[in-house]
Amino acid sequence: MSLIVNDWEMERAMIADLILKELYEFHMDEFYSLTRVLLSAKIFTKGYNDLFLVAKQMEWDNYIELKGSDLNPLAKLSHKGILFCEVSSYAYPDYPIITHKGT
Repeated sequence: MSLIVNDWEMERAMIADLILKELYEFHMDEFYSLTRVLLSAKIFTKGYNDLFLVAKQMEWDNYIELKGSDLNPLAKLSHKGILFCEVSSYAYPDYPIITHKGT
Protein backbone atom coordinates (compact mmCIF):
# COMPACT_ATOMS: atom_id res chain seq x y z
CA MET A 1 0.00 0.00 0.00
CA SER A 2 1.28 3.45 -0.89
CA LEU A 3 0.67 6.75 0.81
CA ILE A 4 -0.10 9.67 -1.48
CA VAL A 5 0.39 12.91 0.38
CA ASN A 6 -2.56 15.21 -0.23
CA ASP A 7 -2.92 17.19 2.99
CA TRP A 8 0.57 18.67 2.95
CA GLU A 9 0.43 20.46 6.29
CA MET A 10 -0.72 17.36 8.13
CA GLU A 11 1.80 15.00 6.57
CA ARG A 12 4.91 17.24 6.56
CA ALA A 13 5.91 16.39 10.12
CA MET A 14 5.51 12.65 9.55
CA ILE A 15 7.62 12.77 6.39
CA ALA A 16 10.34 14.71 8.21
CA ASP A 17 10.33 12.14 11.03
CA LEU A 18 10.54 9.28 8.53
CA ILE A 19 13.54 10.87 6.83
CA LEU A 20 15.31 11.56 10.13
CA LYS A 21 14.67 8.01 11.34
CA GLU A 22 16.03 6.50 8.12
CA LEU A 23 19.14 8.67 8.24
CA TYR A 24 19.68 7.86 11.93
CA GLU A 25 19.24 4.10 11.61
CA PHE A 26 20.94 3.38 8.30
CA HIS A 27 22.94 6.35 6.99
CA MET A 28 24.21 8.30 9.98
CA ASP A 29 27.67 9.08 8.61
CA GLU A 30 26.90 9.55 4.93
CA PHE A 31 24.90 11.66 2.53
CA TYR A 32 21.88 9.73 1.25
CA SER A 33 19.16 10.37 -1.31
CA LEU A 34 15.94 11.67 0.26
CA THR A 35 14.07 10.56 -2.85
CA ARG A 36 15.17 6.98 -2.14
CA VAL A 37 14.01 7.26 1.47
CA LEU A 38 10.51 8.19 0.34
CA LEU A 39 10.40 5.65 -2.49
CA SER A 40 11.47 2.82 -0.18
CA ALA A 41 8.68 3.80 2.21
CA LYS A 42 6.24 4.02 -0.74
CA ILE A 43 5.47 7.66 -0.05
CA PHE A 44 4.76 9.83 -3.06
CA THR A 45 4.43 13.60 -2.83
CA LYS A 46 2.66 15.75 -5.41
CA GLY A 47 5.96 17.03 -6.77
CA TYR A 48 9.64 17.35 -6.07
CA ASN A 49 9.05 20.75 -4.47
CA ASP A 50 7.23 19.12 -1.54
CA LEU A 51 10.26 17.00 -0.65
CA PHE A 52 12.56 19.97 -1.13
CA LEU A 53 10.47 22.11 1.28
CA VAL A 54 10.62 19.43 3.99
CA ALA A 55 14.35 19.04 3.46
CA LYS A 56 14.94 22.80 3.63
CA GLN A 57 12.96 23.00 6.89
CA MET A 58 15.14 20.31 8.44
CA GLU A 59 18.24 22.12 7.16
CA TRP A 60 17.02 25.44 8.64
CA ASP A 61 16.49 23.64 11.94
CA ASN A 62 20.11 22.39 11.65
CA TYR A 63 19.06 18.73 11.79
CA ILE A 64 20.54 17.80 8.40
CA GLU A 65 23.18 18.96 5.93
CA LEU A 66 21.98 19.14 2.33
CA LYS A 67 23.74 18.85 -1.00
CA GLY A 68 22.78 17.82 -4.50
CA SER A 69 19.97 19.01 -6.72
CA ASP A 70 16.49 20.16 -5.81
CA LEU A 71 15.13 17.14 -7.69
CA ASN A 72 17.14 14.62 -5.68
CA PRO A 73 18.51 16.20 -2.51
CA LEU A 74 21.11 14.29 -0.54
CA ALA A 75 21.09 14.65 3.23
CA LYS A 76 23.34 13.80 6.12
CA LEU A 77 22.25 13.90 9.75
CA SER A 78 23.96 16.62 11.82
CA HIS A 79 24.95 16.30 15.47
CA LYS A 80 21.94 18.42 16.40
CA GLY A 81 19.77 16.12 14.27
CA ILE A 82 21.07 13.05 16.11
CA LEU A 83 20.16 14.61 19.45
CA PHE A 84 16.75 15.68 18.14
CA CYS A 85 15.97 12.11 17.03
CA GLU A 86 16.77 10.83 20.52
CA VAL A 87 14.59 13.30 22.43
CA SER A 88 11.82 14.59 20.16
CA SER A 89 10.08 14.48 16.79
CA TYR A 90 8.27 16.84 14.42
CA ALA A 91 4.97 14.96 14.62
CA TYR A 92 4.97 14.25 18.37
CA PRO A 93 7.36 16.63 20.18
CA ASP A 94 7.07 14.77 23.50
CA TYR A 95 8.13 11.45 21.92
CA PRO A 96 11.53 10.71 20.37
CA ILE A 97 11.87 9.38 16.83
CA ILE A 98 14.44 6.86 18.12
CA THR A 99 13.86 4.92 21.31
CA HIS A 100 16.54 2.89 23.00
CA LYS A 101 14.68 0.11 24.75
CA GLY A 102 16.40 -1.39 27.75
CA THR A 103 18.54 1.64 28.56
